Amino acid sequence: SSSSSSSSSSSIMLPTHIGGNGGIARMSDDPESGGSGGGGTVNYNNNYAPSSLKDDNDENKYRTKDKLSFLPPGTPMRQLFLFLFTQKKARVAFEIVRFFVVAMFFRLLIVKVVFEDGGGIGNEDEDHPGSLLSTTTTRGVGKSYKNNNKYHPLFDGEDNMFPFPEYDNLVIVTGHSVYSGSDYMRAGEENSWFLEEYQMHAGTANALVEQIKVGVETAARDGKAILLFSGGKTRKLGGQVSEGSSYWQVSRAYNWFGEMSVEKRAFTEEYARDSFENLMFSMCRFYELTGKYPMKTTVVGYDFKRERFEELHAKALKIPSAKFAFVGTPEVMSFKKQFMEGEVKVRGLFKKDAYGCEAPLSEKRKLRDPFAVGAPYEANRCPEMQSALSVCKHVKARKSSVKSVIKRVTLPWE
Repeated sequence: SSSSSSSSSSSIMLPTHIGGNGGIARMSDDPESGGSGGGGTVNYNNNYAPSSLKDDNDENKYRTKDKLSFLPPGTPMRQLFLFLFTQKKARVAFEIVRFFVVAMFFRLLIVKVVFEDGGGIGNEDEDHPGSLLSTTTTRGVGKSYKNNNKYHPLFDGEDNMFPFPEYDNLVIVTGHSVYSGSDYMRAGEENSWFLEEYQMHAGTANALVEQIKVGVETAARDGKAILLFSGGKTRKLGGQVSEGSSYWQVSRAYNWFGEMSVEKRAFTEEYARDSFENLMFSMCRFYELTGKYPMKTTVVGYDFKRERFEELHAKALKIPSAKFAFVGTPEVMSFKKQFMEGEVKVRGLFKKDAYGCEAPLSEKRKLRDPFAVGAPYEANRCPEMQSALSVCKHVKARKSSVKSVIKRVTLPWE
């Protein structure tokens, strides 16, 4: 009758290819489903619809309402979610997608936690453990060392911390030449090195090897010391080989002169172009490795350079005498007089120009930098040393005297 038709949900006959046998569908009055609420969700009469279309919609509908309580009633988004949750195939697809999204989230979370805890494996260069990207291991597990929440200035994020904070002291071996051969066991031969004219004397190669050996032995006596071979790519014929890396390779070829424990704490500084930079850049390099500055610094070099380091370089960098030591090695004795005469001239130049910012010291640096590498430590590599590392820059930019700029230098170990 018309009255019963108006008071109950309207019914329509389903085509046989949908409902089978002309099943009856009812338009629901439930506003969530459309019906008189305006919208058009079709609910199949369970008495007539085939089992493949029943899908427990009546039960799922009310469970879904609870799940979607955060969406305002009657909104298109709520209708969409309601449809997805009440259709078997759509619901299965949705659950599969949700599973992969949740799995990906937890995977990213686990990776983040593991790496923040220092569980990552570093990029270690076996042929050059002095690389900035090298890491160390503890208790057999690859681990980046944490140092009082200080992070490496050359890297972004918290995954790359200072790799060797357990070391307190520094031993520096100053470089004097670049290796020219391929067999490092022949380091005692003069033709294995690119030598300057003043170095071309019998015994020079052995003197270089002796200096390397003394450096290794000095570091071996101090288990808290890092050993740095310092010296840049100073020879054009030497190509992309530095003095520092040459010394490191010779040490390895000689099995660290019997002091194998030193290998894991021996590194390179590959930018220094003179003795002052050997010291200053090595202090910065130590910071890059440990996140601090050395408690004690020992320089290994030719004995005739002792006064230059102790009275000029160390004082220019304001290193307390109690925290500085010099270990001298013998020069070629037959040319000691010539070496001493040249040394007196060099000391005179550094007395006038402690940081080597002006000619002729600055010109000598240019000659010892044939590939225009420059001094990259002037960037943000060692924040507390910036005033010292930028002295020559300020001298050139402001046309100020070296002495007036040096007066304003502050250093962390003062």
